[in-house]
Amino acid sequence: MKNIIETIKSTIANLNLSDLVVSSYGCEYAIGFNSKHETIENFAFNYGATNGTSHAMSDSFSYFLTSRESFIEAITNYVLTKANCGGLFPKGNKGTGIKSTVEQIAAEVFDNIPQENFMGQGYTPKPHAVLDGGAPDWLPETED
Repeated sequence: MKNIIETIKSTIANLNLSDLVVSSYGCEYAIGFNSKHETIENFAFNYGATNGTSHAMSDSFSYFLTSRESFIEAITNYVLTKANCGGLFPKGNKGTGIKSTVEQIAAEVFDNIPQENFMGQGYTPKPHAVLDGGAPDWLPETED
């Protein structure tokens, strides 16, 4: 199993996600990246981390919106696709929990993305906490 975990981590490392930053944005996250980094943008679209729309904030910085679950699922799909196409895992590993292992490592990757405030939403109480996105409770109006 140790070799499988190393293979999963090296496959994820090929995405070069170390340049990413995350910012809370209502009930989603904005994942910021270097605009010149087409690999990230292609990964996000091709594996379902976003609907394919990235937004440029400058010539060198862009972001896309996603949820934690979508980003983890995208990393999982990427690793499993590479595994199926490239024979990354040894034969006979069906039922050994590879998918759940990949999901666990993908969650660790997401949780370790540095948090910045580039969307102006303020920092959340804990890293990557999702804001509820709802409106504040209003006091009932009273008639005078």
